[in-house]
Amino acid sequence: MAVISDGGQKFGITTTLVSPSDSFVVESFTENFTSNRVDLDNGSGEPLGSVTVAGRTEISMTAQFGASSNAVPTVGDTVTYGGRSIILTDVTVNEAQADFVRLDLAGYVKTN
Repeated sequence: MAVISDGGQKFGITTTLVSPSDSFVVESFTENFTSNRVDLDNGSGEPLGSVTVAGRTEISMTAQFGASSNAVPTVGDTVTYGGRSIILTDVTVNEAQADFVRLDLAGYVKTN
């Protein structure tokens, strides 16, 4: 996936709306497409083959929120980023300053 700067924002940084009045800046974003391998055996236990079953798409990101923001997410919240609805499973405060909070967020893409 290529990162393209359109001149509207600093290279590699995207701003996402959390609510109508708040937003956050994404510093880094990782998308992991998981899967499970299922082995098929005959009645004697000899391998016949295997099949791969797609799993959840897992997301991790580092984001900055304004220190006065009321929209800082917690575990179980849904955050929208890049057209994906992400259900958060882990929220870690990475750094807190007077004017912003940096969080490490992890979760999975909502499937329905």
